[in-house]
Amino acid sequence: MDGRRLVIMRHAAAAPHASNDADRPLTSRGRSTAAEAGEFLRSIGVVPDHVLVSPARRCTETWAHLRAALDPPDGLVEVVDDRIYAASADSVLEVLRSVPETAHTVLLIGHNPSVAYVASVLADADGPMEVLQQLLNGMLPGALAVYETSAAWAGLDMLGAKPTHFHDGSAS
Repeated sequence: MDGRRLVIMRHAAAAPHASNDADRPLTSRGRSTAAEAGEFLRSIGVVPDHVLVSPARRCTETWAHLRAALDPPDGLVEVVDDRIYAASADSVLEVLRSVPETAHTVLLIGHNPSVAYVASVLADADGPMEVLQQLLNGMLPGALAVYETSAAWAGLDMLGAKPTHFHDGSAS
């Protein structure tokens, strides 16, 4: 592939309550879903070299289970970024625009509604119809969308990426 790849993921299913929202852990289903997402990415040959994760426990745990199933390469850059937690869609785009140009495949794990909104507005109309339809339906916990783009990270904008795959986040 000549351009870059981007994966936008909503954290997997989390406990409904905790003493603090940021401390909500994954449920057993969430742990399974996150591992399945890693297996899915590995099966389609999409392995990130740069990962951006919200500091919320449900996001860091999603990444831990996904990472274990994915087995990423040495040199992986992992960034826990406070700007992703309780972020607006514009903030999520700014985080993506701050990725170093040396990154080829980026994974961002965050929260709705901003993640679903960014996932839908990035999509140009050149993707497979079934992927575009799934993006329009939103992102359940553990869902992810994969894109290709030739844009520089700093220039990533609406309609700036071609969606290629969608994983709905439903653990088997």
